[in-house]
Amino acid sequence: MTDMTKRKLWISRKIANRKKLYQDLRKQILEKLGNKCANPNCPIPRELMDIRCLQIDHVHNNGNIEKKKYYSPNNPKYLRKILDDKEGNYQLLCAYCNWLKRFTKT
Repeated sequence: MTDMTKRKLWISRKIANRKKLYQDLRKQILEKLGNKCANPNCPIPRELMDIRCLQIDHVHNNGNIEKKKYYSPNNPKYLRKILDDKEGNYQLLCAYCNWLKRFTKT
């Protein structure tokens, strides 16, 4: 096996491990935040909601600041911060409600 092949194999394993870590952390976050849209007036029925459409929302609209600090919303340190939150700074919103919130800010 050449050095280049070993490197490619190492990189592919690293990517797979990182993806698995992201999926595990996201699953824990979804469970912590209730696995449903936090908007009580959400027009999408709960039984039809696909959890892939749920997005982590910053209750106080300070997500831009945090995302810049952690460089990416997929950063494990950022996801762990959400998991460790005790003050209720985060909620789950479906994509529809999250976009409505974004464009109807006052």
